[in-house]
Amino acid sequence: MLWFCHYLIAPKIWFNIVQSTACLGFTFDSFTIECIFLWFKCLRTFSYPKHGFLRVSYLEEGRGLLSEGLWRRATAAGAFSTMEKRAFGIADDIYEAGLLFAYLAFVPFCEAGIMDSLSLQRLLESTFRLDLEATREYCLADDRLEEAVKFLDLDDRAGWQLLQAMLNPDFKKRPTAEAVLNHPFMTGTVVL
Repeated sequence: MLWFCHYLIAPKIWFNIVQSTACLGFTFDSFTIECIFLWFKCLRTFSYPKHGFLRVSYLEEGRGLLSEGLWRRATAAGAFSTMEKRAFGIADDIYEAGLLFAYLAFVPFCEAGIMDSLSLQRLLESTFRLDLEATREYCLADDRLEEAVKFLDLDDRAGWQLLQAMLNPDFKKRPTAEAVLNHPFMTGTVVL
């Protein structure tokens, strides 16, 4: 669920990732570049919503603004009040952005056809139960995934640290969108 998607992000941040991967000898097709742009655009929007925060009255159950599935997952995760459910919804968006980040880190660096979004999600969630250290070791053992691991290993594994934070099973411990944007892996200190 992406609540606000109408802000543009300064192209510098996502361009840094594309540029740094080009320096490593990798190229992105236009679709992947558009995905990177959309990912940062959404993160920027979560950090600086145009209309401010949602009014609590808009978050009440039965209003139809939040899906039944989200309410159910929020309750299962321990979010019972309206504000806790709102916090869960935002953290859920960070989780989904983390999955997209994993996709953008793996797919361009892997051999064609080796990894798709469903396979990657299954690998992270089902096989390794969000244990990214075990996922990293598994990927290192597969030569076809080695370049993606090298990319996430930049600056003392900053990419893995960001991914672990975004995919934290406890929604209360996930970073805010602003924290993700300010992470060293995103600001360009790693990818420049």
